[in-house]
Amino acid sequence: MTDRPSRPTPSNPLRGMTGAALALAFGAVVVVALGGSPRFRLALPSIDAPASGLSAPHVIAPAPPSAADPAALRAAAPLTSELPAYLPRLEAAPLPAPEWLSGLGGASRGIAMRGRTVFVGVGARVLAFDVTDPDAPVEIGGSPLLAGVVEDIQLAGDLAWVAAGPAGILALDVASPGSMTVVGAFETPGHSLSLEVSTDVGLLADTDHLLALDLRDPTAIRELGRWKAPERAVHVTRRGETAFLTDERRGLHVLDVRDPVAIQLLDVFDGDGKSMSSLVYGATLFVHSRREIYVLDARDPAHLVDVGHVSLGDDRGSVRAGMVIAQSGLVADGRLYDLADPWFPRRISGPLDDTKGTDLVRGDAVATDGDFVVAARGTEDGGFILADISDPRAPRRRGGMRSPGDLIGEELSRLLNEAALDLGGRRVDVRDPRRPRHVGEITLWRGAIRLNATWAFGNPILDASMQRASFELITLQPSMRSVSVPTTSGDEGRPMWFAQSGALLGDTAWMAGGTHSTDRLSPSRCPVVAALDLADIERPRWAAVLDSADDLPADITRIATDSASSTVVIGHERYRCGMYDWDGPGALTIVDATDPESPTVLEHLTMPAPVRDNVTWQGTAYVAADSGGLRVVDLVGAGAPREIAHLDEGDERALQLVLGWPYLWLGYSKNLRLIDIREPARPREIARLDVPSEVVAMTLHHGVLWVATQEAGLLGYRVGVGP
Repeated sequence: MTDRPSRPTPSNPLRGMTGAALALAFGAVVVVALGGSPRFRLALPSIDAPASGLSAPHVIAPAPPSAADPAALRAAAPLTSELPAYLPRLEAAPLPAPEWLSGLGGASRGIAMRGRTVFVGVGARVLAFDVTDPDAPVEIGGSPLLAGVVEDIQLAGDLAWVAAGPAGILALDVASPGSMTVVGAFETPGHSLSLEVSTDVGLLADTDHLLALDLRDPTAIRELGRWKAPERAVHVTRRGETAFLTDERRGLHVLDVRDPVAIQLLDVFDGDGKSMSSLVYGATLFVHSRREIYVLDARDPAHLVDVGHVSLGDDRGSVRAGMVIAQSGLVADGRLYDLADPWFPRRISGPLDDTKGTDLVRGDAVATDGDFVVAARGTEDGGFILADISDPRAPRRRGGMRSPGDLIGEELSRLLNEAALDLGGRRVDVRDPRRPRHVGEITLWRGAIRLNATWAFGNPILDASMQRASFELITLQPSMRSVSVPTTSGDEGRPMWFAQSGALLGDTAWMAGGTHSTDRLSPSRCPVVAALDLADIERPRWAAVLDSADDLPADITRIATDSASSTVVIGHERYRCGMYDWDGPGALTIVDATDPESPTVLEHLTMPAPVRDNVTWQGTAYVAADSGGLRVVDLVGAGAPREIAHLDEGDERALQLVLGWPYLWLGYSKNLRLIDIREPARPREIARLDVPSEVVAMTLHHGVLWVATQEAGLLGYRVGVGP
């Protein structure tokens, strides 16, 4: 690449124009944006008839007033508002009425088994599987979407009691597993993690407390008493009138619960200070503390005696480390122990491993019913694993279910055939939005960025010698092929870099990412924005690169483009080059892209918090600024770009945005919010929908708002027209 050309004075033709001149300029932009080259046409939301089997999307693409009628343009923005005169306006629009349709995946940390039915928590749902054929479990039903991620499941009669994190506890009627219903709920003060329901007085480890609850009437659960935990209570079990509460950081606490109103502390076993779970077997108590399983003589609960331990060899981290008694043996940490002498557990030969050494039943929770043991997979993957232990010396891996688990940092976008989504490299079939299916991996697109319905940009791949191939421009339709794009480093010595966000503006793709250093002693990843000229598809070339600290003050989170203002909008984190060496809270960089060969920074706007997402619409940028809420920036008004409005929620984090004009879906850490943006200077919240886990990505696809959450998996909400 040649040296970066000098930068002229900003030449945005819309800036400073008013009246008829502004109207004519805007009309020209609309003609170019909507009538230009079909390969790079601006992809506005469509209300055309969708493909067979898909419902029409609920988005509105209004036509602006005619550019030949300046009076109509001015009338579109009342004097009482700060609307730019060129912004199209609707007086009325159908109001979306969100309806939860379905879910896919999520963390699995709770599991229970009765006969040949397995109940497993998958995200914020309880799913039931028939394992009559242990090699091919069949899903037979599921609960509605619950208010929190499932942490624990305990069966009692026809009820499944569920610890649901911040949502407290829930009672599910599972008499017919194919049609579970919620019959009771109780909101707790902390984060519900573990339940013990062997009597009418239930015990709940609720992070800050042990709660004693009256469970006789599941429709009217009430608290009887509580005991304050030293730090973080994560698991509870019971023998008679004695409860054993594990505190993740302060060991095991033995409590007298005969009077639930006045719970009394009897003894404390510290061990190595890290207790994750416990299990009572007769007069013996097993305590799992990540590296060890401690064996305690519990004949006198007020005076526990340490009689031995089993070394596990590695630290289990934050896993809750479930244990269960099966075939008169102890199943713990993926291993089976003979309890002929409970004080000296002996590992049975033939561990519960497959031929590759992968633990079969090592999970956050395990359960058993006779000859089979099931384990919840945990956080990274949802679902469960089933093992046959009818012969304890020769356990066998059988069937199970696996689905996407932890979705931290995943991207979510539409695929070319309009019938599937790309969820962080996973292909999700959504032809039936009530039953989304994970149908494989998208290896070609791993690390690729979708630019529009036609094109994607592929990052280079490092080989064993740390040399990389060139970038790729991937054609998505009508047929998939790729065109090589030269690297930007060449002979200039520029560090290799990788794109993480991109957007089209005319025939130019603006790619944002960071450099990558292979120096282990001095690693770095500094921000880069590059303009890729696609006028000649067979010979794409880099037109310009921005990478100086003056241009890009901090690491980049998202890039967007706006045709009405010919600008590129870049959202920033609070850090630069991956280090804590930039003291700003967050920033938005506005770049004049009128001449892609010579982009010019127009403004650096300080944001009150790191920018997580940003979208543009007809000269206005909408910014999700973490704890700073929603910020609205006018890109084309007189003078420099400026913030004209904000919705600030200091107690939550604004993380993701989806635009379906005149509405904006805003994903917060705890809920989804529907914002009316017909008047950008006066954004108005008109609806709020709670979600069970933090939002990490969103997309609107054929009338369904798909929301990827951190632990509750992928959730689909139909946003059809309301009454």
